[in-house]
Amino acid sequence: MADDQQQSGQPVPQSAGPWTPPVQAPGTKATDAVRKAALAQHIATAVATQGARVESQSDFQAVLLTGHVVNHVLHAILTLFTCGIWAIVWLLLVLTGGVKRHLLQVDDYGNVLVQHV
Repeated sequence: MADDQQQSGQPVPQSAGPWTPPVQAPGTKATDAVRKAALAQHIATAVATQGARVESQSDFQAVLLTGHVVNHVLHAILTLFTCGIWAIVWLLLVLTGGVKRHLLQVDDYGNVLVQHV
């Protein structure tokens, strides 16, 4: 790699690996930059793996949404056309489906806490 730098006169960019938090002594508080990076990493992971959407975000906390809103008008029409049989499916969707909110917070030590609200 040193030969490449000497021949072209410019440094060769290296591939960036996944973000890892800097090593700090136990019990020491994380810097604001480390806390922001930890939150950004968790948000990116949730968006990529769970299909989450960001509802709101500040420096050290974010609210993520997963799932979709149940279309009650469509299910009411289907229930009418099937003489009430579709109501069972509709009821299951109401009980288990819908939008779910997750609150991500980064504490003073750089730990990301997830609450289901």
